[in-house]
Amino acid sequence: MRLFYTTLLLFIFIYSIATADYVPPIATLTINDSLDNFGYQIESAGDINDDGFNDIWIIQNYWTHYDYPDDGLWGLYLFHGGNPMDSIPDLIIRDSILSIKNISDINNDSFDDFIIATGLNHGAAPKTFKIYYGGPSFDLIPEKIIQINDSTLLSTAISLNKSIQVLDLDGNGQKDLILGSADASNFPEGGGRVLIFNDIMTSDTLVDIIMSGYPYQAYDSYGGRIIDITLNGLEYLTISQRGNVDSSNTGVIFFYETGSAFDTIPDIILNTPVGITYYGWGKLIEKIGDYNNDGNDDFKPPPN
Repeated sequence: MRLFYTTLLLFIFIYSIATADYVPPIATLTINDSLDNFGYQIESAGDINDDGFNDIWIIQNYWTHYDYPDDGLWGLYLFHGGNPMDSIPDLIIRDSILSIKNISDINNDSFDDFIIATGLNHGAAPKTFKIYYGGPSFDLIPEKIIQINDSTLLSTAISLNKSIQVLDLDGNGQKDLILGSADASNFPEGGGRVLIFNDIMTSDTLVDIIMSGYPYQAYDSYGGRIIDITLNGLEYLTISQRGNVDSSNTGVIFFYETGSAFDTIPDIILNTPVGITYYGWGKLIEKIGDYNNDGNDDFKPPPN
């Protein structure tokens, strides 16, 4: 049995920073649609058309087709910024879209680039990751395609864009692609995995490194959130793992120093603070800037 939900008009309000008590929206984006979930993910597009205004990507994933995004109905919308900003999408992509990730400027042309993940949201591989270069010449032809057909490598839903990251892990000047697959149940050893593809600007599409955290039954969802954190002048690949809901364990956060010293052994392990008993601590870790001006990234691991 499939359940159906409908929403006739969907709104996204965009605000400009102001000091007044009331902040009026600078744009209201709507989709007149008999289906729903416009705004499932919102991601910066940078200034993709080079007009001096930042642009945004918005995913509409349609709950009525939640388990079947390969039917082509899931939508990715690009809205160009402006003054005033209109509510007409400038580009619509229909595909089995799971998420989009802004990966900054990997080809050094001053425009942000992107990864679009496609595939079944629930269930096994294949899943496909398409890399696009941003800029005024942007088109729908990806610069590189990585397809994972092995369900033992990647079988979970891509959790919005929180489990996709691009960093120079080994300090060789080339960006590496990091993908988290937090689904524990489909892996022989359980607990989730993180896949690393070295030097994503090359034509190679094979997995170079497979990382894992603590074993299943005690923990799961390793790789559910992946961020980079700078501490004491060193950059770390930071990966969360929650405790298993059926165990007494709570969450844990692993820090791996990047650069020539990078390996799969965590350099720092941050356990749940005393007094917190929720199994999901840390699973939604977020970087929030340098609040105390000490030169280090600050972050918050929400308790649930």
